[in-house]
Amino acid sequence: MDQIPGQHTGTIWHRSDLQTHTPRDHQWVGDIIADDDIDGLAAKRLAWADRLVTHCLHAEPPITVIAITDHHDYCIAECVRESARDTALIVFVGVEITCSDNAQCLVIFDPNAEADIIRKLLSSLPGVPPHKDSEPPGPVVPHAKLTVKELAELIEKNEHIRPLCLLLPHFGDGGAHKSLNVAKNGPRFAELDTDGVYIEKPYTDLDPATLEKLKGNIPEWGRRRRGVIATGDNKRDSFERVGAHECWLKLGEPTIEALRQALLADEARIVDFH
Repeated sequence: MDQIPGQHTGTIWHRSDLQTHTPRDHQWVGDIIADDDIDGLAAKRLAWADRLVTHCLHAEPPITVIAITDHHDYCIAECVRESARDTALIVFVGVEITCSDNAQCLVIFDPNAEADIIRKLLSSLPGVPPHKDSEPPGPVVPHAKLTVKELAELIEKNEHIRPLCLLLPHFGDGGAHKSLNVAKNGPRFAELDTDGVYIEKPYTDLDPATLEKLKGNIPEWGRRRRGVIATGDNKRDSFERVGAHECWLKLGEPTIEALRQALLADEARIVDFH
């Protein structure tokens, strides 16, 4: 439920999943939402969003923070944000971006960020062509024609985008798909100005070397500690992977700044069990 900025009653633990996809995603398993009529399409997408919101709030324990992160697209995320209005579910709109150095990133926006801000980021990616929101699937994009570093610099230099989003590179291990955590990437990771990373497995399953890199204990990978967000990466209409990997975030006001503070104080504000 919406809070008046500055008047939140205090920090609250939220069961969270910051990587959730929709039927617009090309890897979606299940029904693809389509309709020749624009109004009919909008109604079907909102009905799907209602199903997702209901699933989250009726989970045991309830999931109260999610991010909708389709590949290079945010279309149905707007429907989920609308469906969750006046409920206990906080929805961060985001996008998953494949970078040209074979690594993926999540860009997570403030829950109150205007759609124009998200559109501005997508239009700044040279490898992402314009696409119609009325089409059932989103764009097919091999990569954004930017490295992770170039994407981070693009965000940092834009005064309108920078304060409203967070960049989370993928840092899975054990041969994880399109992760920065591969041999020889240490210097590139070390120079990234990011407060956290995401993974697609339980935090407790990360190997010791990966944890040491993320704690800033291996100089080649940087001296900076990074918060870790475990995600379910759901791409199924059953929603079976939403919240599949436990990640509890301690947040105050439902803002991108609260998420940033959780990453900065990860030992106190992020846990992988409850």
